[in-house]
Amino acid sequence: MDNRKIMKEHQTERWEHIDTCGSPDILYEAGEKYPAGTSFHYALHAGTVVPDLGEKPEGTKLGIYFEGLDGKADIYVTDGVREAHAHHPSDSPWFGHYRPEMMMTCGEFAPGDRAEIWVMIHDCGRVNGIGWPVRWIYTTDADVKALDEKTAREWRSSTLND
Repeated sequence: MDNRKIMKEHQTERWEHIDTCGSPDILYEAGEKYPAGTSFHYALHAGTVVPDLGEKPEGTKLGIYFEGLDGKADIYVTDGVREAHAHHPSDSPWFGHYRPEMMMTCGEFAPGDRAEIWVMIHDCGRVNGIGWPVRWIYTTDADVKALDEKTAREWRSSTLND
């Protein structure tokens, strides 16, 4: 799968859409259509105008905060010329509707800029996706790293009793 080609061509309709509207058994009917072990890939897309967040605190960058994002994903914020990219490494270790938080910096953009947000989720085999809201924030690279490390610690701790 070529993420950049999908974004360039805006051909998300080529992908099989799986409804993730809160149903914990979204793959229930997939067993009838696809062989066992099939991985699903899908794209989530939103057009946006970066809002005016007020005065930018010193030492911060523009960023995006996902209240929840579960699954192996590549996230792009792009206007066709500039691009911010982040990678979400894995599914959470907990099933159900849990969605771990995620932040990324988008220092390439400023209030008033038009951009597209693309979330390419790969190798889905359960309920993966975005838990809304997704919002623009001011943050730092250190804050993003601290949240990533906190999530990794929580996920490691879930395997200690296995």
